[in-house]
Amino acid sequence: MTISGAGEDPPTIIDFKIIRDAQLTPEALGPAVLVHIAQHLVPALQRNGADAQAAQYAAMQIVAQLGHREFATLEQTAVQGATGNRMRGEPVSATHIALEPHGEVLVHKTTQWASYVNDTGQTIEFGSEGRPVLKIDFVTGFWLERAQQAGGGATGAPMVFPNADGVKQFALHGKVQRCRLETPDAALKTMLTLRGTTLVDILLYGVARILGWAGIYIEPPGPLDNLLWDRTRPQLDHRFQHVQVVALRPPAHLLNAATYQVQASHSGIRERNAALAFGEHCQSIASRLIFKSNSKVALEAENEKDEKRKEFLEKQADEYRAVLDIIKEKSRKESAPPLKSAEHLESVEPSEPPPRKPLSPETCVNHLGDSLKYSTGNCLEMAMMAAALVQSNAKQFLSERGLAHAEINADIYESKSNGNHAFCVMKLNVNGFTYKIAIDPWTQVSMPYENYLDYMSSYPMSPYTEEDTTYGVAEWVSKPINQKTFITQARNILKIYLAEPGA
Repeated sequence: MTISGAGEDPPTIIDFKIIRDAQLTPEALGPAVLVHIAQHLVPALQRNGADAQAAQYAAMQIVAQLGHREFATLEQTAVQGATGNRMRGEPVSATHIALEPHGEVLVHKTTQWASYVNDTGQTIEFGSEGRPVLKIDFVTGFWLERAQQAGGGATGAPMVFPNADGVKQFALHGKVQRCRLETPDAALKTMLTLRGTTLVDILLYGVARILGWAGIYIEPPGPLDNLLWDRTRPQLDHRFQHVQVVALRPPAHLLNAATYQVQASHSGIRERNAALAFGEHCQSIASRLIFKSNSKVALEAENEKDEKRKEFLEKQADEYRAVLDIIKEKSRKESAPPLKSAEHLESVEPSEPPPRKPLSPETCVNHLGDSLKYSTGNCLEMAMMAAALVQSNAKQFLSERGLAHAEINADIYESKSNGNHAFCVMKLNVNGFTYKIAIDPWTQVSMPYENYLDYMSSYPMSPYTEEDTTYGVAEWVSKPINQKTFITQARNILKIYLAEPGA
């Protein structure tokens, strides 16, 4: 493992001699290594105003991800998934940490393979030339932001760290920065070009899942579309003569950075990645602003083994539930049908049918406003928040990415059988491409709807979701949130919570 500061060349190899000399037990060795690495990250993380205490807390969370097995092998999983497990030999990996001048910690993971099996079953390798058959560089960025800059009212969320004076608080953010591939084999390049979407999906969903469950705020990924390939040698064969070669200034912090980059055009990839990025953007903001969920904390308490921790979580869930009950009671007085929302585990009735009479737009606006005011809600409130974000921000988000003409719709979906769960579904039509994205702040995932169904079936959260839970549109809440009254008033409420400090 190596580490470098801004403009530092060559990078410094992290020296673990002090750890080796300490003669620690196997149990103590791992934590000691992580602490040693974290100490190198603290100065960079302080560049956004955090003190040593907050930066140290954040650094430990970052290095914890480095030790996460799924994170450590994610790019290997993505490549094997995209190639159909054709890569052969034990991959060789290296990690480089680049400390940026503006407070970012960039984790560069480079993995390469010696050979792969082509379509005819032949093993292809370039060992005699001393080159790997495939190299992937995968970069994830982490940084700290003032908590109020992270969407307003983020205090108390999992990865918010206070300065020693207790005045300033900082939220830990993460994102996929970029991913680049390099191969001298034209056939392998063709295969991965055609399956680039699969590779990117595995990377994005993997990072979102790992960082999301760790409580790290996930930001939209960098422009992965059309940026997968560095120019390789020998020259591209005739099948790639149509691509545009663009000269770029090599990033100073990238080891062996290529000066040129091939931008391959994949129809619909730009639109699809923009839709996925916006879905993740909405999920991140919604889960950040409504982070006090009694149902989620109760589920955590149910699975907690430590009795003291379990007791603390149960008490916290009861406190959140009491606040949500007040919000719901106010909504009941305004509208006849009661709002259905996941409750404490002891009172959940997964098969209970939802109310069928639509709520009024005004009731939905007030309910969302109260939920934001107290940062409290369960899956339904978070889904309403995500829907409001879709309706308010989608056009601007897409326009900034060169996609000016888009049709957007947001609905609330709910469990129709064997469950008690709700989430937002965004339907996006842009440049002739249609995408259906599930946005679920409660589980902290956002992905294409069909993939989401597979994900929820694979990772059930009983009693809220089961392997065989079915979902459909919740007409009783989808109709009112798609009326002009709700869209306009919800947009005005969001402006308050998304405004920059001092605005």
